[in-house]
Amino acid sequence: MFSAFDILLRLPLFQGMSRDDLTEVIAHTKLEFVKVQTHHVIAQEGDRCDQLTFILNGNVTVVTTLNTQHSLLPPYSGRAGVSLETLHSPIVLQPERLFGLHQQYTHTFMAATPCQMLIIQKQDIMKLASTYPIFQINLLNILSTKVQKMENRQWMTTPVSLRKRLVNFFVSRCLYPAGEKDFKMRMTDLAHELNCSRLDISKCLNAMQEEQLLILSRGRITIPHLEHLIQL
Repeated sequence: MFSAFDILLRLPLFQGMSRDDLTEVIAHTKLEFVKVQTHHVIAQEGDRCDQLTFILNGNVTVVTTLNTQHSLLPPYSGRAGVSLETLHSPIVLQPERLFGLHQQYTHTFMAATPCQMLIIQKQDIMKLASTYPIFQINLLNILSTKVQKMENRQWMTTPVSLRKRLVNFFVSRCLYPAGEKDFKMRMTDLAHELNCSRLDISKCLNAMQEEQLLILSRGRITIPHLEHLIQL
C-alpha cells in the first residue's frame, strides 16, 4: 500500500519537490483520498471544475458529446453523437478547466473499474502554487503543453481524402490517440459533420472494416486500435 508521500512522488505536479517540502504539503494540505466502484460518475460534463481529481489506480471511461453544439447528453443515452474511450491511471482530469473563461468539464468521467482517487480543492492548488515555485512550474508546464498541442492541431493541413478526414475526425475527438474507441453516432450525422454524402461515408467505413481497422454495427463505430488509423 502506497503512503501519501509515495503517491505524491508519482504525480507530475509534485515532481522535483524536496522531501521536506512534500512532508510539509502532507501536513498542511487537505488531501482527500476516495475510493469509488465501477460505473460511479466521477465528473459530469457541464459540472463546475473546482478541484483537481487524480486517478491513482483503476481505469476511467470518458464519455464525450460529439455534436457541434455540444449539448449535454446523458451518458449512454442512445442518442447519436457520443464517443467512449477508456483511460488508464495515473491521470488527472482536465486540469486546464480549473482556470480560465469556462471552468466546466467538457467530458463525463465514469469509473470503468474500481478506482482510487486523490482530490485537491482549487483553493489548496492555488496555495500550493504560491508557496512552492516548483509546483507552480509543473502546473504551468501541464497547461502550456495542452495549449500548444491544441494550437498545433489547428494549424494542421486539412486532409483531402475522405478516409483521412474520417481519421482526423476520430482522432480529434479523443483525449488519448491510442487504444480502443467507441463512437455512438449514425452515418447520416457523420456525413453531415464531414460535409459529404451518407453513401460516401458508408463506402469508406465499410472498406476500412474489410481492412479490420474498425467494426460497424447499428449506430455504432468501434475502433479497436486508434493508433493503427493514425499510421495510415
